[in-house]
Amino acid sequence: MSEFSLQQLESIAAEFGLTLLGVLPVDKAKRELSNDIVNLKRWQQQGHAGEMDYMERDASLFADFEHFLPGIKSIACFAVSYYWRDELADAAQKPLPEGYGRVARYAWGRDYHRVLKKRLVALVKHVSSMQTARELKSRVFTDAVPLLERALARSANLGFIGKNTLLIRPGLGSFTLLGEILWDLEIAPPADTVAGSQPSGSCSSCTRCITKCPTDAILEGKQIDARKCISYLTIEKKG
Repeated sequence: MSEFSLQQLESIAAEFGLTLLGVLPVDKAKRELSNDIVNLKRWQQQGHAGEMDYMERDASLFADFEHFLPGIKSIACFAVSYYWRDELADAAQKPLPEGYGRVARYAWGRDYHRVLKKRLVALVKHVSSMQTARELKSRVFTDAVPLLERALARSANLGFIGKNTLLIRPGLGSFTLLGEILWDLEIAPPADTVAGSQPSGSCSSCTRCITKCPTDAILEGKQIDARKCISYLTIEKKG
């Protein structure tokens, strides 16, 4: 079997808890990420990366898919929700006693890098076992390499990029973790797919993320100045 249909992949992925996915042929990914590369260059030139040297690499490398996997044919993009709806989530909305702080929801459970990557690797193994003609070549990523993950997810119709610079999935908001499989497998789109279709949705006139950011790190034009961001200061800034 040298080609999968998207319906086949969706059915198998659901067995591993990967229910939100989209697939991009590599040529389409290159074409649709060209503007994102330009925006990344502009962001780098403005110094918004702070001390994150890995974000200062040549912007074109963030969409150089052959660099990660020679012979790549397609990219499967996945979004996994971490939106907790229980008493713990309800408690997170209440005022805190003096001296206490909040922990971001994505960090309430096990390390998502390991959890999501384990699922993706299992999916690849399953698909590989169905390849009788040849050995499937692939690489699996989740927030671990210089890859334009959000732009890929957007182009794979998993959502739109909001003013907070995050992927927003209507109905889930930005409470999703992203992962990708790069492989030399062709995925046939559904027969009713419209060529050049783009994900629907937008922030419209809403600016709550900008006005509520405590350090004014979210800028106009869907950019973040990492030097002001609390996440950068507590995780990325080694000094």
